[in-house]
Amino acid sequence: MYIAWVYIYIIILLGYMHRDLCLENIFINEGMNIKIGNFYSAREQNSRPPLTDYITTRWYRAPEQLLHSTAYTIKIDMWAVGCVMAELL
Repeated sequence: MYIAWVYIYIIILLGYMHRDLCLENIFINEGMNIKIGNFYSAREQNSRPPLTDYITTRWYRAPEQLLHSTAYTIKIDMWAVGCVMAELL
């Protein structure tokens, strides 16, 4: 699972927000190859607000999204990563 977090870090370094990270969007095959999918809602980090407030899977939403904020950052992806890690425990 470590490699999935490395991929997410690379996405962030490249300047993008995935905005819908959840277990359903992390794909692992028999050969333990990991892919992150579902980039339909990805945006650049420097995108100007308003951003869509209803974008991620409900259970992985950061507090700013629950409060319908239209100005958020990559922190929403970090929140989703924490939710995925907690779910794996």
